[in-house]
Amino acid sequence: ITFFATHTPTWEFRYPQLPAVRISLYDGRDTGKIIVECFREPEKYASTNEVIPIVSEQLTMEEICSRVKQFAKKEVRLVELSFEEA
Repeated sequence: ITFFATHTPTWEFRYPQLPAVRISLYDGRDTGKIIVECFREPEKYASTNEVIPIVSEQLTMEEICSRVKQFAKKEVRLVELSFEEA
């Protein structure tokens, strides 16, 4: 599942929020490192309400599009949807 419509010449990032909203993100490749940390200190994370910080950055929709454009080498455009359209 993706927020990107990839069947168009320009990828369109369709999202039902204002472009200035920041989204908390983390790199999926770090998930294993997080799990290892939980196993390393089970007494700290197993039965407590301790939160493991996994958010590495908070980006706006425009910043996300810019990052995707860099690695996809394709034009990326933000298309803001109304909640009804979404």
